[in-house]
Amino acid sequence: MLELNKFVPALLLICFITSLLMTGIIWFIQVVHYRVFKYSAEDKSHRLFTKNIRRTKHVLYPIMTTELISTAILVFMPLPEQIAFFIYISALFLLIIWISTLMIQFPCLQKMKKGYDHKLMLFLRKTNWIRTCSWTLRSLALLIAFIYLFYPIPA
Repeated sequence: MLELNKFVPALLLICFITSLLMTGIIWFIQVVHYRVFKYSAEDKSHRLFTKNIRRTKHVLYPIMTTELISTAILVFMPLPEQIAFFIYISALFLLIIWISTLMIQFPCLQKMKKGYDHKLMLFLRKTNWIRTCSWTLRSLALLIAFIYLFYPIPA
């Protein structure tokens, strides 16, 4: 059996905690936050989106960056197959999240800073399900990896 690097449990815990934080945040954004935007007055929405992006980045960027770095390190560490499989699956979900964020959500939010667009908001809400589902499934994969870390199934 492969001996675990002493940093694996800590890195896996960091990945799991950051993923759980982001899962909770993304569900809040999906179910509450984005739905509230449609009630903002159109003439004030550009200020709302500008302030929203400016303020949320101080919360989201450190968590997302920590999540990305800890996952990247784990992916390149030697791991037992049971744990590695779920780490790789979680990393795939994280890749999907980052692609969606950079290619869909971020450009949409930048456009919304110029003025509220109902069709764009609907598009943003619909496509945000990509991140919502991916973070939820990522957290589940990391939970399973964490369980296997402490309760490995003998080969």
